[in-house]
Amino acid sequence: MYTMTWMWPSAKCNSQRQLVVRASTLANVSHATGTDFRMLFLYRPAIESLNAGCVHRRSECGAQMDALVANADALIRDVHSVGQERVHCFRYGDLDSMVKALDRVYGPDLYMRDEVENAYHATHDGEKLGHVWASMRRQIGAAALQRVFEADLRLQQACRLTE
Repeated sequence: MYTMTWMWPSAKCNSQRQLVVRASTLANVSHATGTDFRMLFLYRPAIESLNAGCVHRRSECGAQMDALVANADALIRDVHSVGQERVHCFRYGDLDSMVKALDRVYGPDLYMRDEVENAYHATHDGEKLGHVWASMRRQIGAAALQRVFEADLRLQQACRLTE
């Protein structure tokens, strides 16, 4: 069993000149070689990701938002291209979902619950999503925030289709 987080030969540059790996390329190679391909789809609410980039890492919010929306669309294309039966949604922050997705990708024999419970620590429990949405609206504007909201709805739907 191999876990790949990055593979240079199947990557290409996107419009922001960032390297992007296509899961469909990996799935095709897997099929050609007779190996079992499974994809772990890490879902985190888009507003939390935007907040983490803009506020906690002090990135430029407009660029962060553009990248988030573009990456959401690329991920959704990948989920559809590799086949939903090969994709397992890992809802960041939902311990049961995280364990279930890991068990489906790596097999239940590894018993991931203890590992997940020991590794995951909610760091922003006090932050309410409504407050975060209001803060982001002030920083990037209502129209840009609407794009994030719509991207998040598409990600949630793709995640539900894999569960």
